Amino acid sequence: MYPTGDELRKALARQEPSADFTARVMEQARAERRVRRFPLKRWSIVGAIAASLTVGIYVRQQRRAERHVLAVQEAELAGEQLLESLQLAGWQIHKAREAVLQPRAEDSQ
Repeated sequence: MYPTGDELRKALARQEPSADFTARVMEQARAERRVRRFPLKRWSIVGAIAASLTVGIYVRQQRRAERHVLAVQEAELAGEQLLESLQLAGWQIHKAREAVLQPRAEDSQ
């Protein structure tokens, strides 16, 4: 079950590295360097997406606010036009009333 002293000495004995040892170590170092750069790239992408969403939401809110202002202005204009129409209708009713109530020149003779 447990290794004996001879087995440990043999397993831990000094050995010469294989011929491709340096190439494997350098490849692993390059791979780790690529992996380290990737999170920075990923955070850049996440930041760009977040900025795009923020700008999109801001523009949407601005457009909504502009539409609201235009709707309020149109409502105010419609109110002014209604008041003018009512005043004109009142004036015309007044003139019609006067015409009806005023005795005709033919009737008085």
